[in-house]
Amino acid sequence: MKPSSGIEAKSPTAPMQTTFGCPHIKGLLTIARQQATDGYTRLIQSLRKEDDVSDRTYLVSGVGAKTTTTTPTTTTCTTYLCLQCPTVSSTRQRHRKDHVFAVESDNGFIYCHDCHDFVYDPTFEDLRTTLTTTTSTFHAPPNRKRKLSALSPPTSTEPTRSLLRANAAPTPCAATGLRGMYNMGQTCFMSVILQSLLHNPLLRTWFLSEGHKSSDCEREACTACALDDIFTDFWALDKHEGYGAVHMLQGCWKAPGGGGLAGYSQQDAHEYWG
Repeated sequence: MKPSSGIEAKSPTAPMQTTFGCPHIKGLLTIARQQATDGYTRLIQSLRKEDDVSDRTYLVSGVGAKTTTTTPTTTTCTTYLCLQCPTVSSTRQRHRKDHVFAVESDNGFIYCHDCHDFVYDPTFEDLRTTLTTTTSTFHAPPNRKRKLSALSPPTSTEPTRSLLRANAAPTPCAATGLRGMYNMGQTCFMSVILQSLLHNPLLRTWFLSEGHKSSDCEREACTACALDDIFTDFWALDKHEGYGAVHMLQGCWKAPGGGGLAGYSQQDAHEYWG
């Protein structure tokens, strides 16, 4: 346990921080949310058009005797469409330093150049799945190559899952959930239980998918809101310093029957869990 330090208490009813795919997407959606979502929607709709090859056409530069020329080239391979300008690339190589995101043409996934990886963001994923459901599917003739499954998620098989488990790596800038907790005066009993809950994959998935919405909760001193806040801080934010679970401690004190937890006396972790 890390030694205690001065931590400002938050209200047990404070709203949860929104979850983002990575810090760079957070910055984009904070500054220009509407422009980003509108641009992504247009790209997904373009990818769904059967006769539109613009998303498969990119420019190839060539040097002549006196001038440099660019030739439009169409490919059947995966391309990457910049989310911030009309540029289409045949590789993941960044074309401008200040343009961070690209949309993969086969499935509409977001690629972050700063993370050097694909990132899952709830805002963009909701748009992608909604547009996939509401937009009509392709009806290409049998002799024409169609786009992959009309942007629908690929069917997962056991060999595929094994391959993913063996080769998948966390996003370099993503949170890992590995953080210590400050001891706020004999609160080791609470830290033990919270760490156990934080690394339960079922609970982690449920809370990070907004299973409990703090913004809609009207309870005073709600421990579920406090736990929701902790899951977000551990798994959705790129932080590694110690965490003070003040929000949870206050919620436990104010909860019915929780008055015995107040003060600096030692408590039993099993009793706290019960």
